[in-house]
Amino acid sequence: MKHTQSIMTLNAVLLGILGLLLSFLPLEVSGRLYLNNPPEIMLQLWGAALLGYAMLNWTSRGSILGGIYGKAISLGNFMHYFVGAAALIKLTNAHADNIGLVLLSIFYILFAIIFSFIAFRHPKAIKKTSGKGSSTVV
Repeated sequence: MKHTQSIMTLNAVLLGILGLLLSFLPLEVSGRLYLNNPPEIMLQLWGAALLGYAMLNWTSRGSILGGIYGKAISLGNFMHYFVGAAALIKLTNAHADNIGLVLLSIFYILFAIIFSFIAFRHPKAIKKTSGKGSSTVV
């Protein structure tokens, strides 16, 4: 659980930063990412969605992911990063000289891989010990 907590914290912080940038500086970000003049509102909506993901990940960072209740969070993050990585790889192939786009693609690819492990494997049982004995929580 310690590893998923640090992953979710890092994920929330990075998505929060990207969401804030897209919400308040959409045209500047689109110029850096070689986006072909998308409507400003679409970038701001993308930023709002990323801020929503950041809040979701921040509040669930202490939960057991992959279990019955954390499965939706891990699957949602996996799908976001997997589809985003595929789109960014396509865009990066056309603009390989853009370091910001390459870094964003690497970020999405890494988190797609990480969340594939989190989403598609059963969480390990955690042994809790108390004064009277021990129990296993799945």
